[in-house]
Amino acid sequence: LPPPPLQNVGFYQDVATEAVIQVTSTSGQGGSKPHLVLQGELSLGGHKYTLSPESRHRRQAAPSPAPPSPSTPPAWSSSSSLPESEDDAYELTPQPTKTSIRKDGLLAAPEIKISLSQLIPEKPVLLSLFENLKLSPQSGDNSSAPFKTKPATVSSDNKRAGRGRGRTRVRRQASVIYIDVVAVIDYGAYQRFLGNAASRSEALEAVREYYAFVFNGMDLRYQNIPNVNYQIRIRLTKVIVSETREASSFTENFRVTGTPWDSVNAMSALTSFSDFAIGTGADFLNPYDHSMLFTGYDLSSTSSSGSTLTTTGLAYTSTLCRTDGKSVSVVEDLGGYQSIDTATHELGHSLSAKHDGEENLCRSTDRYIMAGGTYPQTEANALNPWQFSVCSANYFTTFITDELLNSRGRVCLTYPLSTSASIPDVSDRLPGQELSPDGQCIQIYGPSSRLCRGNEFGTDICTAMFCYDPSTEGTCYEQTAARGTTCGDGK
Repeated sequence: LPPPPLQNVGFYQDVATEAVIQVTSTSGQGGSKPHLVLQGELSLGGHKYTLSPESRHRRQAAPSPAPPSPSTPPAWSSSSSLPESEDDAYELTPQPTKTSIRKDGLLAAPEIKISLSQLIPEKPVLLSLFENLKLSPQSGDNSSAPFKTKPATVSSDNKRAGRGRGRTRVRRQASVIYIDVVAVIDYGAYQRFLGNAASRSEALEAVREYYAFVFNGMDLRYQNIPNVNYQIRIRLTKVIVSETREASSFTENFRVTGTPWDSVNAMSALTSFSDFAIGTGADFLNPYDHSMLFTGYDLSSTSSSGSTLTTTGLAYTSTLCRTDGKSVSVVEDLGGYQSIDTATHELGHSLSAKHDGEENLCRSTDRYIMAGGTYPQTEANALNPWQFSVCSANYFTTFITDELLNSRGRVCLTYPLSTSASIPDVSDRLPGQELSPDGQCIQIYGPSSRLCRGNEFGTDICTAMFCYDPSTEGTCYEQTAARGTTCGDGK
């Protein structure tokens, strides 16, 4: 159950200034009048500020500050005009400047071509050899069955071998492109599910269902691409869970303890996962068109100056279908289905898409899926985060057309792999109907979180949902409501 509503507390939101303000009504003490206390954050002049009561009361505002430089946010201080307490003073403290530009697409080294005669023939690998890793592949399948390596050859009828137990690719109509993805869940993400489950089996079932919803959301976004010459379908074919720290070396080796989440360097995780994909993990992952690592840790990156930046994902560009470990990505998943947007974005890089505005005529400020950062919402771009721009569509069309010119690309993109029977079909279900807004916030920020309610919040939940972060003094942060979340009358 969600926690009870906070008493004497309300929230105010203003989209134009990106303001999220908590208003607390305090009882008068020592003969003082009851009054309102404000705290939160807002944007002014392109800079982000924290609004908080001054530690002391004063009757006059501070002198106007000197004009700031374009790159330096000014400090502000003003007297409250609230009638309940005219001498309350508030400070606007500049928040640390964070880059809003994504640097999440990496150029991979050219693929080394290997002739078929050089490839190692297919051979069974017993799961018992990897028992110490405690990886959970395709939970629900017969765990005693052998896993097989990436097929060395493609048979004459164009079926991809190496699936085990007679499972192969089946040809569909040529205009449909199938991108088959194997999801790997790291130890940090798995612990979130295990902590909310009564047993290991219940946790694994919750993992499979959650990521089925994630990939269904990705698939919907790719199905609705305008001006693309192909129908692109995203398919989750296998879920592999790292149940121990040892099995999750690609993130655990780089984990840094922090609050509210531990963090992992995105570049280190991606490089390690790439090595894993062609090393000890190959027998678990193969075959796939792309493999995506979901981490329950806060991803970070390092700028050219050495400072730490926040990021939510990282991928190699133009590497889809490659078999050298480069068709991979890493995605931050802290719960509440927030990873859908990032996963969709990172897969777009693997399909060769650059950020909007990066050597193309589109604009990141339009906030399409491949935007290169976070930008203000307007009435014109409110729904764009769920769509690809025409520039992305052009990248996808060019990449797919080129891939279809070679046999490997045709097999990769036009023959769908079979899907693990353990992955539930959620195509007729909506995650927002399975998990309430309060539940989505709880999944992100923990059991003390909840949806921030109020007239402003209620009308905007269709495109932006605000969750209370209990680790702060009453701050609500914007999240994306899961598809199907009830967000208004008839909506």
